[in-house]
Amino acid sequence: MLRDHVWTACGCQHLAAVKWRFEQIKLKPSELKYYNWSDFNGSLRTRYPNGRTEVIGCIEGMNENTAATVAIRARSQAMRWCFDTDDINLVSTREKRQKHSLIHTKSVYGGNVVIAGGHRSGKSLLAALLLKEVVRASIDSGKDYTFGWVEGSVLVDAAYGFGKYVDFEQLGEWADLHFLVIDNFNVSNTKVSDLDKLFYDRSYNRRPTIVTCSTEFLFGCQGKPMRGVTSGRVKQMLGEGALQFMLDPSNVEIKLCMEGL
Repeated sequence: MLRDHVWTACGCQHLAAVKWRFEQIKLKPSELKYYNWSDFNGSLRTRYPNGRTEVIGCIEGMNENTAATVAIRARSQAMRWCFDTDDINLVSTREKRQKHSLIHTKSVYGGNVVIAGGHRSGKSLLAALLLKEVVRASIDSGKDYTFGWVEGSVLVDAAYGFGKYVDFEQLGEWADLHFLVIDNFNVSNTKVSDLDKLFYDRSYNRRPTIVTCSTEFLFGCQGKPMRGVTSGRVKQMLGEGALQFMLDPSNVEIKLCMEGL
């Protein structure tokens, strides 16, 4: 059944299908699926097979106080993309989430997120938390949102080459998803990949895209070259569509670094 521009299904069938699709997503590490908003506080954790977690440090290059400040600021931005609030207590139950959720609005009107940070900064975890809210919104509302997660290197490989060597079918599937996460997006040293159609199609159809990348990649796109990453090189190696995506002023830009503190 079509409801509010999105296909819906019967409750039990829909719940099983959405959970199965989420479990098929290969996050690295896989434990990212099991964390919640309250876990994103600047501390680095490891999760044991029995479900117990242990704090093993904080965001690399920061002391505990700075890491907490950076993480809470980033968490607030991310939650504001999902909800009309950044108060964890106000989205702690299904009823509260439904009251404050903005996921359906994003599915209709679009809205991209770029999460930039260094090694072990928590950018993949933050992207996973955003995707989990898409999954929850799909379950809570019965709307059949499609979603996916792809490593940046896998995306580059799929679009690498010319003509018959490009995986047009896979690129088309990623382009059509209601929500897509591209994790660790970066330029290859050797592979020229044309991602124009994927980014143009997603933009035209107002499909939200969540990208994680290094701060060097983000700043390089913005004309502040770092470690050999420049806007010209991004355009050359990934296509103009990728560069335009990164420079879109409407993006929610989340920086897991000390800039602005």
